[in-house]
Amino acid sequence: MTRRRIKMETTLIQYLKAGYSLFYIQSEEQEETIAFLQKELTTWKESISINVWGYGSNNVDPMEPFLKLQESFQEAVFPQAIILKNYNWFLFEEQVSKAPNKEIVQMMLDTMPLFKTQEKRVITCIISSVSYKEGLPKELIKDFVEITFPLPTREDIEKILDETIETAKEVKTTFPIPNKQVKEALINSAVGMKHSEIQNSMFLSVVKNGELKVSDIVDRRTAYLKGIAGIKYIQYKETFKSLKGYENLKEFVSITLPNPESKGLCLLGPSGTGKSHFSKACSGEFDIPMLTLEMAELQGGIVGQTEENVRRIIEVIKSFIEVDSKGVARGRLIIFIDEFEKGLSGTGNSNRSYSSDSMNDRANSQLLKFMQDRPDGIYFLATCNSINLPPEYLRAERWDTAPFFIDLPQENEREEILEYYMEQYQVPVNEVKANTLSYTEGWSGSELKTLCRLYNIMNKKESIKLIDIMKNYIVPISVTKKEEIYSLKKWAEGRTIPASKTIINKYKRIK
Repeated sequence: MTRRRIKMETTLIQYLKAGYSLFYIQSEEQEETIAFLQKELTTWKESISINVWGYGSNNVDPMEPFLKLQESFQEAVFPQAIILKNYNWFLFEEQVSKAPNKEIVQMMLDTMPLFKTQEKRVITCIISSVSYKEGLPKELIKDFVEITFPLPTREDIEKILDETIETAKEVKTTFPIPNKQVKEALINSAVGMKHSEIQNSMFLSVVKNGELKVSDIVDRRTAYLKGIAGIKYIQYKETFKSLKGYENLKEFVSITLPNPESKGLCLLGPSGTGKSHFSKACSGEFDIPMLTLEMAELQGGIVGQTEENVRRIIEVIKSFIEVDSKGVARGRLIIFIDEFEKGLSGTGNSNRSYSSDSMNDRANSQLLKFMQDRPDGIYFLATCNSINLPPEYLRAERWDTAPFFIDLPQENEREEILEYYMEQYQVPVNEVKANTLSYTEGWSGSELKTLCRLYNIMNKKESIKLIDIMKNYIVPISVTKKEEIYSLKKWAEGRTIPASKTIINKYKRIK
């Protein structure tokens, strides 16, 4: 029996023995949860009669289970259990307004007290993927016990892996058994998925290759997480080698990020200065998986949906980290939030309400609380183009430091960036004149990349000079957003930590 099931079993059995009969079970894995409930209910009372109801061709009246109970009140054999799949669908007239379905809710209120005695005991279990608070009307919520069936832990995944290997060996005696290192990699690659998805992905890998491959499991996890609103999983291969400049920032991260107790960083700076590139490079540099949190996608169209989206994402994030009996965390994860301030304000307009125009108050509190209390091993990297963040998001212990300010690159950094992209896009050295660095003052790294990329494209059709592209086709952000960048720099003075080291020596110029 795995750890998560022991935890659930203990909770369920204790409540049953104490006389509780109504349970709301939140689970992403409905069929597995039903099988688990059937097993544990019969363990509790071997003679119990269990009925599973789900809306379908044979079950179209949601009042049917309770009408049958009332009809059989005198002659039925007890105890009984009713497992109701997605019954929350029928408890509201409209999901948007969350107005209760009066007929069904009243039917339940009238029926359930009849079956709470020891002689006539009926256990009612509602299974749904949405949370207890969002799945039940306020008229019922006080009567139900909430039980969560979480995503598989590493221990669960190891059991699935062992079962897969045993099955594969029965089919093919020469099946290659993965060594300890590969098994650990397979387990890590499956974290964050539900039980059935892990099982299917492992068997698919065996069928495709005749062996278990980590890359197959990673591909399935990537596809699976795409179905969860608000997060994306991408394996980034960038490292600090492809990131020029920002020596202060790279030095600090190299010291702190490998330690699981590190919290994360907020990166502030104008667009195009490499904040996102740096964040992705952290994942590749330290070989730590990264989940991208898409704040705009968290906003739901119905009441409570935003909160539910945040809750589900937090559950996925937590599944990457396992805390042992001594409180030591296993596993690492980077959470990347791009343009954090826009996700919180909805439009980037600081005059608008953070809670009402983007994330509701409860969802906002959920995220804040998680950032404060998250287990070791979870590292937040957030980028901001402006400092329109609520003050509670800048408080100590949300991050390791005050925000790092990533300014437009200095002369020595522009030189490194230009050399890097000249080589990548095959720009001849003789195209770069002595005044190039001074001409590109105020240019971002993205604009220097665009310069070299355009040269590579345009020079294939007709001869063109690099200086002509500079003058005719690129207007740097330091010009188009001059006032905003000036204000941002003024605010950053004394309030942030510079990402770049101060230039003392005179740097050589490109010949």
